[in-house]
Amino acid sequence: MDLDEIKNNINKSRENNSVYVFKQLFTDCPSWEQFINHLNYEYNKIENNYLNPDEYDETKETYKNGVVLYPTKDLFVSVRVNGEESSKFFPQSDKVLQFFKEVLNDEKANFNQIFLNFVTNEKNKIHMHADPRETIFWLCQGSATFVVGEPNNWENIKKYELNAGDILFAAYGLPHYVESHSPRAAMVLSINYKGYENDEN
Repeated sequence: MDLDEIKNNINKSRENNSVYVFKQLFTDCPSWEQFINHLNYEYNKIENNYLNPDEYDETKETYKNGVVLYPTKDLFVSVRVNGEESSKFFPQSDKVLQFFKEVLNDEKANFNQIFLNFVTNEKNKIHMHADPRETIFWLCQGSATFVVGEPNNWENIKKYELNAGDILFAAYGLPHYVESHSPRAAMVLSINYKGYENDEN
């Protein structure tokens, strides 16, 4: 698949408020060890520790050093702003980031965050939600189903099966959630555009 074909498929997804799956587009995926090492690093940092032990509730999500913990779901999500640590922990992500910057070729596109999904319990999932941005979902480990609703009808869903190495592009504001078939790890590139109301940059 060449760059023009990828661009065309992304533009069709935008026009149709849908997603497009690029099968095995990047198979040089970060390993479980890389994800675990990064989570340990983030969670154990001394600086910027906002978790107040007096307010801890094991039934609710908690936030510590950029790691969101969902104890009842066995789900860990680490949120990391792009920077030097991108190459330090996940050198493979640089190729993906640069590739999509070239594909989109839009000076207004701001790749301001990468979200790391680390799921250990296959039966649990995040509820249907819509992000105020375009999303590139790169499944690195495990397998999952990306479930998508319509902007005005969240109950009319379509399902897309993903395996490690697959990348899914989701249009702006598209309602979705992810079902895991096994423990999984994924990287999600968040693309904001200058001029969007929610873009803080």
